[in-house]
Amino acid sequence: MSAEDLTEEESKDPHVIKLDMKPYNAELTKTTAFFTDYSPESILKLLTDSLANSSTPYEISNKTWKVTYTKSREDDKKEEKDVVIKEQAVIQIELFDADNQRICVEFKRKQGSSMVFYDQFNMLRDELAYCNNQQI
Repeated sequence: MSAEDLTEEESKDPHVIKLDMKPYNAELTKTTAFFTDYSPESILKLLTDSLANSSTPYEISNKTWKVTYTKSREDDKKEEKDVVIKEQAVIQIELFDADNQRICVEFKRKQGSSMVFYDQFNMLRDELAYCNNQQI
């Protein structure tokens, strides 16, 4: 919600948090982003619902439209007994104001496995494919 959208009662409520949305910078174009005309509240809810459905703990920033989480996976090697490869990645999803009521949903790998990151990006992008309805 923007500050203009808050009622006087909501602005006094300590449980209501106003998130600031950073502007989208076209010069920093990422291949792991998509654009939508859905509201930031709807996108954030869809993302967090998807993470919750896969039992993935996440953290929402209390300042900007940003979700951060760590995703892990283990791969048992069949050729070698007792060998388990564990990979993980710290992933950040941030929403940016792309003007004309468009939102950029950008995925970033903060650290860890690029394979885990791209698996997560592809899975979430596919789940939210109907939201990917705008171009810049």
